[in-house]
Amino acid sequence: MLSTLNNRDPREIGGYRLRARLGAGGMGEVYLSFAPGGRPLAIKVIRPEYADDPAFRARFAHEVRAAQEVSGRYTAPLLEAGPDAPVPWLATAYVIGPTLLDAVRAYGPLPLSTAQTLIAAIASALQNIHSCDVIHRDLSPGNVIIAADGPRVIDFGIARATDITKSLMTRTPIGTPGFMAPEVALGREAVPASDVFALGAIAYFAATGRSAYGDGTFASQLLRITNGEADLTGCPQELRSLIERCLSVDPTGRPTTAEVIAECAGTPRPAEGWLPPAMTTDIAARTAELARIAAQPAPPAEVLPRRNSALRWLIAAGAATVVLTAAILVTVKLLAGSTADPGRDPEELAGSSSTPAAQVSGTAAAASPPSPSPSPSPTADEVGWTGVIRINRDGIDMDRIPPTVDPNAGVIDLELGLTNDLESTIDGIGGGRETSVAHLPAGAQPSPRTCHDLISTVGTTRLVVQKNSIFCFQTEKGLVGYATITKISGGFTAGNTAKATVWATTEFA
Repeated sequence: MLSTLNNRDPREIGGYRLRARLGAGGMGEVYLSFAPGGRPLAIKVIRPEYADDPAFRARFAHEVRAAQEVSGRYTAPLLEAGPDAPVPWLATAYVIGPTLLDAVRAYGPLPLSTAQTLIAAIASALQNIHSCDVIHRDLSPGNVIIAADGPRVIDFGIARATDITKSLMTRTPIGTPGFMAPEVALGREAVPASDVFALGAIAYFAATGRSAYGDGTFASQLLRITNGEADLTGCPQELRSLIERCLSVDPTGRPTTAEVIAECAGTPRPAEGWLPPAMTTDIAARTAELARIAAQPAPPAEVLPRRNSALRWLIAAGAATVVLTAAILVTVKLLAGSTADPGRDPEELAGSSSTPAAQVSGTAAAASPPSPSPSPSPTADEVGWTGVIRINRDGIDMDRIPPTVDPNAGVIDLELGLTNDLESTIDGIGGGRETSVAHLPAGAQPSPRTCHDLISTVGTTRLVVQKNSIFCFQTEKGLVGYATITKISGGFTAGNTAKATVWATTEFA
């Protein structure tokens, strides 16, 4: 449902007065506004960490132009965007209704006739999207809105904008666990059939309320997807054959969108009563709430109260002081205890510690590509070491505790460098392994098993990273850990740092 603006929210974006909060997704915050004629709009405001990336802005502008060509009854059209604004944004038609994810969780699986209409309508939306040479790339229950006159597919194509350099991230999955096609999970190029796979997974979820690939970790779902291990227990017989073909590991074995529509009784025609009563009541309540907000005067157009800006500055300054003080203490401690390697430049020393570290529819969008949020806390009793590492052109030996810069040891587990003016890369060299680093997906809790499985399934030897990127790694001796990039100075220099955790275990059962 809608929620009121707080004193940290902007009051105007791109000339649109914001009226309420709709939710938050992987790319940014979503707000309600109204066009001059009264049409309700969903305004998505892009997160600052993306806005500061010139490469993202270029991709975002390209994807926005392509998405604006898409139209159709079962899509929420992208109406306007500001890719070059200080804070990039986009405006789509606001669809009154819950996401499919929220609807099924709240009211249970859909009746067969409703599920068939839903599947055919989504397939029709995909036909329109693909006809404009756009691929959704993140089709999931969180990106399908249940409206009174039929479902709407949202956020088509825009997920690609968060993909950082396809040529260097060809093995990094971008999408939602359980709805990601095998070829995408393996880092290959998404194709229209990739969206059909997601449609099959959505169809099973809508009809049963469950995921065809379980509810385990991100990595465990990827393993089942790439191995073709869908569990279709409880699937209605009328849908089972269609869903099985949609979930084919081989993209060429999946049906076309036209075939999906034909198997669901032809052209979808959602009529009054196509939804269960509980969902109809939900939509009616949302409609009444929207009318109430539309009747109220818009709040003042000020972006943020001055006192809050000052407060955020003070908080940021205080946080910087704490970080600087902590860094000085760690460096002093290391310098005092580094007699085993007296010839090293102090600037190359790694910090250490002996103590383990402890829609657009009004709902949050589904998971997204590598998260810029702070690192989650690992399980304390498994941590072997945690601290700040300094990555330079000689790399970091993560098999030493604490990790050290030691180019003569014959082991360089991690190094960070600039491949061009826009991209930084982490190279993982783990004893000749072909897969030694992998991005930790947004929302995933790091653990030895999660990192091990990610590296085993979608790992690579090179990742494109930015500040706040979180990635897993495996060392030459088999230890696993994860790190958050805290600073990138550019090039193979001694100025790149990351906060890292290494688990003292090689057991991943």
